[in-house]
Amino acid sequence: MKGFKLEHGVHLYTLTMKELFWIIIQFFVIILAISYLFYNSFFISIMMLPTFYFYNKLMKKRHKKRTQRLLSLQFKEVLISISSSLQVGYSMENAIKKAYKDLEQVYDEKQLIMVELEGMIQKIELNIRVEEILQDFSRRSEIEDIESFTEIFITAKRTGGDLISVISNVVRNISAKLTTKEEIQVVISSKQMEQKIMCTMPLGMILYVRITSPQFLEILYGNLFGGLLMTLCLVIYAVAFYLGLKIMDIEV
Repeated sequence: MKGFKLEHGVHLYTLTMKELFWIIIQFFVIILAISYLFYNSFFISIMMLPTFYFYNKLMKKRHKKRTQRLLSLQFKEVLISISSSLQVGYSMENAIKKAYKDLEQVYDEKQLIMVELEGMIQKIELNIRVEEILQDFSRRSEIEDIESFTEIFITAKRTGGDLISVISNVVRNISAKLTTKEEIQVVISSKQMEQKIMCTMPLGMILYVRITSPQFLEILYGNLFGGLLMTLCLVIYAVAFYLGLKIMDIEV
């Protein structure tokens, strides 16, 4: 199961074996395609094997952001449930338990938020303070909204403020922010698809020429000048692809 763990004080996103397997498959497909299209030599793919370190690092980062985005949306449902429970007189500990029961109607037990809530409930049963539980959750998730909620909750409880009112305001603000994120994601989803299509077009064009008129590209293969030229094109393509990913990575 995917998730976050705290190891030696460093936050690490744990890939499942299935996710790691598909990353490896994708990497080999990419380097084989590059070797064939840009150099007409599969021997180049062997030389490119060390680049797996950087590809794996990039994919782990993307997987982590995707999971954090999903966890943020799920956490919004938790906040709404907790806020409702507090308003009718539940303690924070019981509100967390109630949130788990409420979300059982929406998510299956393998969803990350359900795993986290189950872990919180187990810690509550062991008489661990809810402040420590939330701090651990926010530290491992590395999500700003969860960290903000935790800090505000702990401050309000220590200062003896109106906990129900404070949490209601926090829930309202975080929910509005997450709703805005969802709306932005919907707007840019089509642009992200366009970006993916544009990134695959150069490779598609080279493949088309190689299949239909291979003689046009023969001059670029098997010689130093052609190799350098194709390497330059590959670098430009890689930079453009990376910049496209950064442009589409909008933070709210």
